Amino acid sequence: MNKRIPGVLIGLLCAGLIAACGGGGNDGSSDAAETTEAADALTKAELIAQGDEICADGDKEAEALADEFAEDNEIDTENPTQEQAEEAVAEAFVPSLRRQAEELSALGAPAGDEEEVEAIVSALEAATDELEDNPGALFEAESNPLEEPSKLAADYGFENCGS
Repeated sequence: MNKRIPGVLIGLLCAGLIAACGGGGNDGSSDAAETTEAADALTKAELIAQGDEICADGDKEAEALADEFAEDNEIDTENPTQEQAEEAVAEAFVPSLRRQAEELSALGAPAGDEEEVEAIVSALEAATDELEDNPGALFEAESNPLEEPSKLAADYGFENCGS
């Protein structure tokens, strides 16, 4: 099967994502205490390594979901419509981003980095909420909702998350 739609969407996501990692499944708010209590012993290097693994796994999951979506819906992967691309984002990427954000949040944060890590997770949750409401926003260069969480994650030191 041609992988153009999934590849294009993954590429766009990864370019704009924090982690091909995304949003929590709650009301969009996160409790910093919950974010940090699970991993008080994590170092920054451990957080980055574990977080990047979560993000890499999330990328693979999103690609598999996008492949399945394209096949199930008989999408011409050489020339998808805007509607098809947006539906693929909603069906494949938003759920993956939510799981990734939840898993990143559960890792916690190293002592002293709680605010930075919480900002990354919160920005990702907000971006995922926005993509859920408007999947087409991913394709709008001037307003990609994943730009902020991606920048925050990359600035913190994540490689897969934020790339």
